[in-house]
Amino acid sequence: MLLTRCVANLPIVVRVFGVPTTSGCDGGTKGGTWRDATEWVARSLKTRFGDQVRVEYFDLFLDAIDAFPQVMGLVARGEAKPPLVFVGGKLLSAGERISGPAIRRRLEALGLA
Repeated sequence: MLLTRCVANLPIVVRVFGVPTTSGCDGGTKGGTWRDATEWVARSLKTRFGDQVRVEYFDLFLDAIDAFPQVMGLVARGEAKPPLVFVGGKLLSAGERISGPAIRRRLEALGLA
């Protein structure tokens, strides 16, 4: 499985796969990228969950080609489009904005308080 929480005390990993372009989710500023949006959500999740969560961002066509063939396969087959957000091993969203509240709800459903 792509993302898991294997043993107690390890953080749940949130992985965002985007492309280096503007996101439309820039917190009211001009020119925000998916990386910017991910960093903003990561700060919010760190405040809420501390070390129980680790957020990682990957540019699909730069960082993820070799490291994440499953993700690249989803995109190549047209089954998903960026940004792709995985939480705790499962695809949460694809082709939508990066939603901090949706990620938080998934983390809470996985047992984080």
